[in-house]
Amino acid sequence: MARKPERAEVDRALQAGVKLLVAGKAADAEALFRRIVAADPVNVTAYVNLGLALQNQGKDNEAIASFRRALEIDPDIAQCHNNLGNALARTGASAEAITHYKRALLIKPDYANAQGNLGRLLRQEGRLDEAGACYERILELNPRSAEARVSLGLISADGGDLEDAIGHYAQALEAEPDHPKALSMLGLALAGLGRLEEAREHHARAVTADPDYVMGHVNKAMNDLLAGDFDTGFREFEWRWRTTAFREARPDFGRPRWDGTALDGKTILLHDEQGFGDAIQFVRYAPII
Repeated sequence: MARKPERAEVDRALQAGVKLLVAGKAADAEALFRRIVAADPVNVTAYVNLGLALQNQGKDNEAIASFRRALEIDPDIAQCHNNLGNALARTGASAEAITHYKRALLIKPDYANAQGNLGRLLRQEGRLDEAGACYERILELNPRSAEARVSLGLISADGGDLEDAIGHYAQALEAEPDHPKALSMLGLALAGLGRLEEAREHHARAVTADPDYVMGHVNKAMNDLLAGDFDTGFREFEWRWRTTAFREARPDFGRPRWDGTALDGKTILLHDEQGFGDAIQFVRYAPII
């Protein structure tokens, strides 16, 4: 019969696994945590961390099973309910995810991360009043939470109240003047009210604050194009290929993309990329190419 590991030995292994997780070595962490639960089948901490290691590798269904096992052992772990909610949300099980976020908050009412996750999912479900209540609760816990203010702004924008959204984004920027998302969302709201020049300033600040902010560049591109700055706008619009939606839908024709240089008798394939309206709008330029 296999020797049961000593408590100190298990603790060292758990610490080593957590270090691997923090270092981004999720596969190695997974292997170690699997060894721990094989030797100690009721080690709830190992199951929680195994779930995180699996989650970090995109193995959401396996992560769900690991989090469920942890909650079978101890049903009152707020973090585990929150983690399970995240994994369920990614697999499209929104209703069950919401249940686990709420369970996490029953156990730990001041759990801001779970509150934010619940608010995000409720907003996605169109339950704006309930989502707003989540972010108001976060502000009770931390009145200077820029993220909560931005989320309230998004909810106002979803409801069509751009002026109220602008107020929330402005308060977010009072707390964090260089908050990239607050700047970008403020730009979108201002553009929605036709205030394009003000919007351009905030979009420019957003990508200055975070040069790798993909949606910041995309939002800036749309504003530049609306303002008639086509050179900048189309250059910025190349950032769309870094968004998940465009990256996954991008066709691969097995040929190099045209870089705008003279074709000199070569053949070029023009294809539609977005909606019929865009295709109809831009096909008129085909003879110029």
